[in-house]
Amino acid sequence: MTPKEKAKKLVDKYKPLSAGFSGGKMNEEFSKQGALIAVDEVIASNTNVTGQTINGDYWQEVKVEIEKL
Repeated sequence: MTPKEKAKKLVDKYKPLSAGFSGGKMNEEFSKQGALIAVDEVIASNTNVTGQTINGDYWQEVKVEIEKL
């Protein structure tokens, strides 16, 4: 899955959670922030003792794509 596809998939997963918020822009922003938090957690959990992140480039690209949405 490309970083762009993964970004969209993650944001889409958060959309149902934002249904109680008013306004489409607010819902989209809530979904993006949730997805960004999830990606940050993946990055943090995949960091080894030397500070290198496993698949770090991929997840950083996913983060960039989320921000573009």
